[in-house]
Amino acid sequence: MKSKIVINENLLIRILKKYLLTALLIGVLVSGIGVYASMRLQAKSYTSSGEMVQNDNNYNLISSYQQFVTSKKFLKIMDGEIAKSHWKNKTTKKDYDLTITKAASNSSSSPFFTLNVSSDDAEYSTYLAEIGMKMLVANIGEYLSGANISILSNASVGKLNTSHKKTFMLAVIEFVIAFLIASLWMIYKELYLGKVKDEEFIADVFHLNNLGVIEMPEKK
Repeated sequence: MKSKIVINENLLIRILKKYLLTALLIGVLVSGIGVYASMRLQAKSYTSSGEMVQNDNNYNLISSYQQFVTSKKFLKIMDGEIAKSHWKNKTTKKDYDLTITKAASNSSSSPFFTLNVSSDDAEYSTYLAEIGMKMLVANIGEYLSGANISILSNASVGKLNTSHKKTFMLAVIEFVIAFLIASLWMIYKELYLGKVKDEEFIADVFHLNNLGVIEMPEKK
């Protein structure tokens, strides 16, 4: 009949003292490797932004600019400008996103807004943001009556898009999984892969003094 192992408080304390630090280190190591691999494998994108302003009191028009910069007409204008630049032979020249965001205050009465461009190349994103702002100023009045906007700043250097919250959550999940697996394996190893691992096992678990060690004679 297979012997039953009773897990008591003393045994749990022994396991924690013996394996907790190792399990924590394994969790940190696996989490770090997982985050690094994820960041290396995921498709990179870079965003460049330029600040603009609505020069009159028609602040409500800003919400319409997003529709305009994503329209086929505006994208065709952008394609024409790209075709005249040194980016014309870029294989992914049409793979970019244009967005309009209001000022950080998110006030409906704020005249300030930002044009953002994301692509797979930092310099290309900066170029597109510069061209996008110029084409928006030059063409918006033709499609939105009364629109009067101007450029406040040059396009920023394209920055790598990273989600710190997503990366943090990934790191936490991988740490917890690795820690639990390592802990369960070490508990299994302590309980089933040999009952007595060292001379302190009886003293730690059952609080019995070590009375001595009996050496078993080797079989001939």
